[in-house]
Amino acid sequence: MKYWIWLRQLNGIGAIMEKRLLNRFKSPKAIYEACEEELLSVEGIGIVLAKIIREQRDLDKAEVLLEEAMSHDIKLLTYDDPLYPVLAKKYSKAPTLLYYRGKIRKNSIGVVIVGSRRCTAYGKRAAVEAAGFLAAP
Repeated sequence: MKYWIWLRQLNGIGAIMEKRLLNRFKSPKAIYEACEEELLSVEGIGIVLAKIIREQRDLDKAEVLLEEAMSHDIKLLTYDDPLYPVLAKKYSKAPTLLYYRGKIRKNSIGVVIVGSRRCTAYGKRAAVEAAGFLAAP
């Protein structure tokens, strides 16, 4: 899981590029281990992005985030997981990693609130209020 977190945290690499990398390498660990020549074989990866990926090969931050998530009962859902929402996969900018609490059931209908990892106090209050309203019976 730490490689998924690492991939998601890469500066300059968004969801679309993450999916291109995953198409080529099949796993975040393989992306992590790829040499510059292999990275350059991916459409849209130039010398600058290949260098960014190679220079950010450090799992320390990912391990801290994983431990923090686990300590708060936050689960992670990867793009290749069968429980990843099918409708979300149709959106090209859908994240390759989702953090969630609770249970996800296969083929269930639900509402998801997606937001920034660094949101404002107002954004947090709005998300909590919206979640409470949407979850109410």
